[in-house]
Amino acid sequence: MFLNFPSSSLCQITIAATLGALAFFPAANAATVTWDGEANDGALTNGINYVSNVAPVSGDSLIFAGGTGTQFTANTVVNAYAANIEFAGISSDASAGTFVIGQTGNPVINLTGNIGSDSVQTQTINNPLALTASRAVGVTSRFGAMSLGGVLSEIGGSGFGLTKTGSGLLTLSGANTFTGPVIINGGTLAISSGGTGSAQQLGNGAPGAASITLNGGTLRVTAAVTLSANRGIVLGSGGGTFGQFTNSTTTFNGVISGGANAFTKTGQGFLVLGGTNTYTGPTTVNQGTLWLDYSQVAAPASNIINSGSALVLGGAST
Repeated sequence: MFLNFPSSSLCQITIAATLGALAFFPAANAATVTWDGEANDGALTNGINYVSNVAPVSGDSLIFAGGTGTQFTANTVVNAYAANIEFAGISSDASAGTFVIGQTGNPVINLTGNIGSDSVQTQTINNPLALTASRAVGVTSRFGAMSLGGVLSEIGGSGFGLTKTGSGLLTLSGANTFTGPVIINGGTLAISSGGTGSAQQLGNGAPGAASITLNGGTLRVTAAVTLSANRGIVLGSGGGTFGQFTNSTTTFNGVISGGANAFTKTGQGFLVLGGTNTYTGPTTVNQGTLWLDYSQVAAPASNIINSGSALVLGGAST
């Protein structure tokens, strides 16, 4: 499912989706529907707001692009679509401005496709999203940002995961319950809580060595967090970075694996490791403190960082 919004960098669209009386079923011939905002009311259900002058139905893909109609500033618009409408993609092109879709308590959208943004603006989707399979969120520009504030759950199965692609920033802030892996293939995925139960921003992934994969991307923590030790972190061929945006402490007592691939710590905070980590690539501490906690039950007698890993502190090997 993809959403594309007006082109002005100054525009902000807030679409508050509330449960309405309209029920939709997947269309036999799903379409890609492009927003132009011509009606000047911000309503997703108003066909005049689309290039085709036809409102999307369940099963369509939404694209938000620079529109020919009047731009919106801080509008609050009611979306009359019923809960569990299906969208096959939500995307915004390079011309899309800042926008916010949905508010807390809005009905869930079944996501049958991926989310993407080519914009350099910050874009937010607060509706709960139910994954019908594993999905990707791509933020192409390193200046772009996407925030998913609603709960990410699953429908029609389990084990569905989330893959972050592109050079930009993705922030997860909902109490997410999806059970599949989290893969960061580029850019940054930011969270502010980890948790050990089902309500956590990285989801409720099953225990496993590759529950979280860092492959050329960064996992950024913006608050004090204890990540579940049952969820292993694996470093891909692109290496992995752990970033701390604030001067706080993050604890991970699970296992970081990944062969000869590299691990890097950035940010001013403390990263506490207490597991038997097996990767042998270099460990680089660019900022802050890396703390090895041998008091943990799962900690080895020695070498929380594998003896084969070269330790690099502030650019100098030790």
